[in-house]
Amino acid sequence: MEQGNAGDRFVEALADLLTRVGLNGTRLKWRWRNWRSSRAEAADQRDNRLRSVTGKFKMCPACRSLVPGGDSACAECGASLTAVRAPGAARFLANSLPATRSLVAILVTVNVAVYILMGLAGGFAQPRGGGISSLFSLFGFDVFTLARFGSGYYTWIFVYGEYWRLFTPLFIHAGLIHLFFNCYVLMQVGRLIEDEFGSQRTWVVYLASGLCGGFASNLIQPLITRSDIPYIGASGAVFGLIGLAMVYGWRRGGPQGNAIMRSMMTWTIYILLFGFLVGADNSAHIGGLLGGAACGLVLQGGPMKPQVAAVWRVAAVVGIGACLWAFFMAAIHGPEVIARMR
Repeated sequence: MEQGNAGDRFVEALADLLTRVGLNGTRLKWRWRNWRSSRAEAADQRDNRLRSVTGKFKMCPACRSLVPGGDSACAECGASLTAVRAPGAARFLANSLPATRSLVAILVTVNVAVYILMGLAGGFAQPRGGGISSLFSLFGFDVFTLARFGSGYYTWIFVYGEYWRLFTPLFIHAGLIHLFFNCYVLMQVGRLIEDEFGSQRTWVVYLASGLCGGFASNLIQPLITRSDIPYIGASGAVFGLIGLAMVYGWRRGGPQGNAIMRSMMTWTIYILLFGFLVGADNSAHIGGLLGGAACGLVLQGGPMKPQVAAVWRVAAVVGIGACLWAFFMAAIHGPEVIARMR
């Protein structure tokens, strides 16, 4: 505190001197106060991150009571606390990554990690041609690398029985801009959904919507293009969150609910138009959107009863297991896939 007061006195004196000689001393004081404020905020954030690891309690979102970190239900009102992060690594991750929650941060991290692994495994292949479509695939991959990591092909899934390709495409991207765009929209929309529905329901809807998008792509896209083109990208799953948010805003109503619904409709229109410009798979986008909207019609936001929360917890774990199984299958069948394509 004494150092701060000494610094304030020094800046005040220097600002007065600058003013006397015709310079802008007020601007110096303004910059100094902003710097002091930013330092104080940074110190508060460090304290919050420390408490997120070492604290013993978490807060009930329904009645705001403090309960022990290991409890799954509030002792005061009985609300489920499974969606509330207990002190530890998960909350530290959520507090350390601005503008995201832990699930969104994990999904973005996994998408980026898979992209890097694909680059290390097969290298980057610049797309031929030109225009915005080629720009969208900047630093992308050849068809061998895409297939090896699990891109979705109708024939390989429904004829050869490689059903893991329903899951792996959700984490594979055509290029750097494709990856960035999907992760950006995920961070913008995902935090709204996770705040309201919790990480477990958000993850299940994300995965289910991605599967809906994959089915739509595999069943509709070949009819349009007359060819078996690969399905890749998280956009179907991201569109599912947009559809869920759209229905949530509609059901909530009022100024805030209507604002959410209009915002999601704007996202939908812009992304579909952009997808048309770059030749993206809009059938997957629409399939994911409808899947998420259907989930929004039956899901209720906010805290859950302990029994319901347990069901969602099991569903979330099953979803994680399915994705791990899918990538394991893609890894062990990689040589066979390359040999088949050659």
